[in-house]
Amino acid sequence: MVEQITFPNRRGLRLVADHYPAQTDTVVVMAHGYTSHKRWAGRFPYIAAQLNQHGYAALAFDFAGCGDSDDDSLRADKLAQDVHAAVDQARAMGYQRIALWGHSLGARLCLMAKPLWATTMVLSGAGTTPMHYHWPDYYSAEELAELAATGRMTIEAAPGCRRQTQVVEAQMLRDFVEFEQAALLHDLPCPVLIINGNHPDDAEECALLAGNRQGLHLLPTGSRHTVIEGARHNFADHLPQLAELGVAWIRERMPQ
Repeated sequence: MVEQITFPNRRGLRLVADHYPAQTDTVVVMAHGYTSHKRWAGRFPYIAAQLNQHGYAALAFDFAGCGDSDDDSLRADKLAQDVHAAVDQARAMGYQRIALWGHSLGARLCLMAKPLWATTMVLSGAGTTPMHYHWPDYYSAEELAELAATGRMTIEAAPGCRRQTQVVEAQMLRDFVEFEQAALLHDLPCPVLIINGNHPDDAEECALLAGNRQGLHLLPTGSRHTVIEGARHNFADHLPQLAELGVAWIRERMPQ
C-alpha cells in the first residue's frame, strides 16, 4: 500500500511524497538523484516494498523543483534543506527511528544535511569527492547559452511525473565541484553504508567509487563500503541485490 502525502519545506513550498506505511516506529526517508523523482525507474518503489516486507515504513519524497513537488530552481543547499523537511515530516508522523536512503546526488544531500535524528544512512551510487562533468555532453547548446546568459536553464523533466520542465541554476552545476570531502564527511551523526557499482563502461560510477575509497577513513565508526560487481550507476540490472544489501543494513542497525 502506498499513500501520497504533502508537507512544506523550510521555504514554504509544498513537497510531495509517497508514504509506504507499516506497523512500526521506524521509517526510511528516501532522497532521489539529480533532476530525478521519487518513482524514477521504479527504484524507490521496489526498495520500499522490500522494506515493507521486513516491517519497515518508507517515505520517498520529491525535492522542490522535481517530480510532483512545487516549482523551484535546483541548487544543492536548497535541496539539502528539503532533506531536513522530510525528516521533520517523518517525526511529525510519529516515527521515532529514522534512516535515510539517498541515491546519487540524493546520497550527497543526505551527507550535507547531517540530520541529527538519523540513526543510519544507506547511500547508493554515492559520491563524496568533487565530480567534473563535461556539461555539453548532457545539455544542448541552447540550454547552456541560456545558463550563461541568465544564470539558470530550463530543461526537460524526467519522465514519469506531472512536471514538464525543471530549472537548474548555474550554482547547481558548480555544486558538483565546489566542496571538500573532509568537510562533507566531518561530524556525521551516524554510521553509513555506501554502495557503489564498478561496471568498467560506466566512467561516472567508477570515478565515484574511487573517490569514496579515498575517504573511507573519514566515515564514522561502524560504517561500511561495499561494491556490487558489474553494477552501473543506476543499478537498474542489480536492483534486487541493491535492495538486499540496503535492507540488511537497516535491519542490522535498526532491528525491529
